[in-house]
Parts: sequence; structure tokens; C-alpha cells
Amino acid sequence: MHNIKANFDIIFDICKSIFKDDVLDDGNFYKYPNKPKMSDLQLIALSLTAESLSIDSENHLFNKLKHEYFNDFFVLIDRRNYNRRRKRLSGFIADIGLKVSKFINPNCAKFIVDSMPLSICKNARKIRTTICMDDPDCLPATGYHAISKAYYYGFKMHIITTVEGVPVTVAITPANMADIDFLKFDEFIDISDCQLLGDKGYISEPVQLTLFETKSIQLITPLRANMKGQTSWTKASAYHRKKIETKISQLDDQFMVKRNYTKTSDGLIARLTCKVAAVAVLQFINFSKQKSLNKLKTALAA
Repeated sequence: MHNIKANFDIIFDICKSIFKDDVLDDGNFYKYPNKPKMSDLQLIALSLTAESLSIDSENHLFNKLKHEYFNDFFVLIDRRNYNRRRKRLSGFIADIGLKVSKFINPNCAKFIVDSMPLSICKNARKIRTTICMDDPDCLPATGYHAISKAYYYGFKMHIITTVEGVPVTVAITPANMADIDFLKFDEFIDISDCQLLGDKGYISEPVQLTLFETKSIQLITPLRANMKGQTSWTKASAYHRKKIETKISQLDDQFMVKRNYTKTSDGLIARLTCKVAAVAVLQFINFSKQKSLNKLKTALAA
């Protein structure tokens, strides 16, 4: 279960099937003047393998590969080159969840949206920190997490999943941005002609109307206690909402999504997309073995 090479081979085969129509004959998405030691598909598979085994430190990963798996990865690339290319391939990695969801449920017409806090440093250090300050369009900010009843400094990670729990979209916004404002960005929404379940943080008649007119998305939320009118929120909707809450807990526990080792926004996005894509790959493995879709910790067990 914890053999990196054995699991790499499994995930590499999955990546080849997922991207069979997108890559060149040599397994690369781009044409390189000099053939790289590892193809783009191999690099993606290695990154997903590490995340699936809860190895979220590249330094730790490459130390293990060089000392314990040297004969298996004798053409291993330099760690700096690995990080640089993974950032460049983050757009392709982000598509894995959507491709897997279409394979598992090609006619899915109901999705779920939620967010979770991503702290990049302690509140006491936010005045002097320079982490993730390279993108002026998405700078870290101070936000409030209602569940923990505490302020934090960093970002929000927004995630959209199918009702089965397969992640299809992941994005980050400043921590002080309201959840409903995330749905105003069309470039983040990869779905259409469907229902989207959200909690009370997504209540907004103008946004509901805009989503329906532009993407035929019916945004369904429960009503607040002081609101009047009928709602489509049912026991089934509440049950489906638990799927994304479970997924967020798994990302926090098994995939350690709240740990931050990055210094730039591109690095943070690359790490998050790999973690979320690893969830989708493990679900793909469970689906192919006819196992429970969301039992991720045992997905790679024989």
C-alpha cells in the first residue's frame, strides 16, 4: 500500500487513460526542444502518488526516491525542475476531477459548493509576511471562520463536487471574500444545466438569477430563520450536503490541505490542485474496483 513505485504505476496508467486524447505520443502536453527525463504524464502521476500517500513535502519525497527507490526512478528529474513544471501543468491537473466525474456519472445534474479556510501564517506574523504576495489580483487577507469562531490570515478554498463527492472545481479567493461572491466569477464555474446546492452563505437572489440566465444553474439554498417563502431544500439536499463536508474533512486530515509550504500563489494553487486531483484519482480506483467511492485511505490497498 505504501510502495511508491507500485502505486505510481497504478496512477500512471490512470493518467494515461484520462489524458489519452490530450497528450502527444511521448506523453507530454507540450513540445520540448530537449526531451525531458520524465514526461508530463509521469510527473503528474508522481505528484498524485505522493499526495495519495500523504507525502506533501517535496523534500521528503525526493529523499525517499533517491535513497529507497533509486533503481526504480533512475531518470528522476531535479526537484526544482519538478516544482516548476508542476506549476505549469496545474491547469491540466485541475481537469482531472471533472474528467473523472464524467466517467463515474456522465449525466450528473446536481453539484455541491462549499468553502474552507486556508491560513498561510499566524495572525501575529501577517504584518511582515511576504508569502503569496506575488499576485496583485488575489492577495491574502484576514478572514473570519464561523465554525472555529476565530480570525485567520490567508485565503478561502472553494470547492465544487458532484453529489457522490467527486471534486470538479477548486479555486482560491482572499479570506475576506464572501462565499456568494465566488459564484460571480464565470471562469471558476465549469458546470452548467444543473442544480447547485449551497449552504446559507450562498443566499442571494441576484446571483441565483444570474447563474440561471448565464449557465442554466439552479442555485438551491436553505432559508434563514427570518426569511419567508417556499424552498426546494429537502432532506435529500441536506443528506447530499454532508458529502462535501466529509470531503473537506478528508482534505484536511488525509491530504493535509491546510499545511502551507509554498511562497508564491502559483505554488499554492499547484499544491491544492494536486491534492484535490488525488482525491478524484483515488475515487476512480475505488469505482473501478466496485468499492465504496469515498473510502480513500484504503483505495490503494490490494
